[in-house]
Amino acid sequence: MDDELEKEEGKEDAEESYGISEKLEKADHEIRMSRKRENAAELGGGEVSTFEDDDLNGEDGEESWQQQADFDKAPWTTLFVELEQVGVELPAPDELTDDEIGEVLERTVDALAEKRVFLERTNHLSDRELYVHLFNEALHEETKMLPNAPNSAYHLDLIGGGSDEDNHIYLKYYADDAERDHWAREFPDEPLPDHVSPPRDRDQRLPRPDYEKD
Repeated sequence: MDDELEKEEGKEDAEESYGISEKLEKADHEIRMSRKRENAAELGGGEVSTFEDDDLNGEDGEESWQQQADFDKAPWTTLFVELEQVGVELPAPDELTDDEIGEVLERTVDALAEKRVFLERTNHLSDRELYVHLFNEALHEETKMLPNAPNSAYHLDLIGGGSDEDNHIYLKYYADDAERDHWAREFPDEPLPDHVSPPRDRDQRLPRPDYEKD
């Protein structure tokens, strides 16, 4: 009887100790999160542009706030500058033959992937057209470069601008039957281009984020 009482008391002590430990861990987490919010607010001029999610807590929540703080304090730059700084040569397109431009494009795409920047929906463009677009436009857009992380990626969608031309290209080359039918119902007054297979199959060979390979 005494042994059973001692076991019960020991169990209660263990549960109480676990409860105290859990509360201390939660309090410590809240302190760390509070400091990260304050840091993010200071970097953002008193405003924090992220949002709070009750389901996002623990290490995920801290990681989210850290990513926000990293973004707020990261300097503005361009991908062109970032590539040049790591020694990637970016010759002008008109200086390259068609054979050379394919090699330069491949080198540029691989270098972007090292920066966690990944191209999407490029199959409608020739190698020269794609490199011209990167050289003259996409690589010169201002952005913030965050520290490389295996679970992060920046997707550079070649038709992600939302313009009429982008929509036309999407519907012509990339949209499946269900997406085309949905578009026709939503925008009955807009012409729907005939579907055409893209002239290239480059996208399936482009580098992808590691987490998309799982």
